[in-house]
Amino acid sequence: MAAAAHILYDISDDSSGAPAVSAAATAPASSRAEPPVGGEAAAGLRVPEYTLRELPAEVEPGTGPDRPAGQSGAGGGRLEVCVALPDVASPAEVEAWLDGDAVLRVSAPGKYHLQVGLPCRVLDDAPRAKWSKAKRRLTLTLIKR
Repeated sequence: MAAAAHILYDISDDSSGAPAVSAAATAPASSRAEPPVGGEAAAGLRVPEYTLRELPAEVEPGTGPDRPAGQSGAGGGRLEVCVALPDVASPAEVEAWLDGDAVLRVSAPGKYHLQVGLPCRVLDDAPRAKWSKAKRRLTLTLIKR
């Protein structure tokens, strides 16, 4: 059974190279060096280096015990995936999407392909993507279900 793929939008070009989330607000990073889910990358494509870490939930105005958050995922936390793409010059060369709600794919056609099994399910309608031009790095922030 094939799951529907969801394209992640809003990859912005950040020339400053500043991180998407301050280091003080993050949980410890865990580097992932295992092969991508589903085996090897397509012939001739490299698997880029990446990190996956859990971030604390963002507090939303108007949410709390008497008014729980809706589709925002508040309280569930977030996942941050940083993908190093040193041979990519601009975000226009990168495609990122979710297969189902727990597999992330990042591709730079002709250069890289990454398939990452996420440790939990994520919302497919609320991802955030940021491109660092200086570091040639894509940072994806996903909200846990």
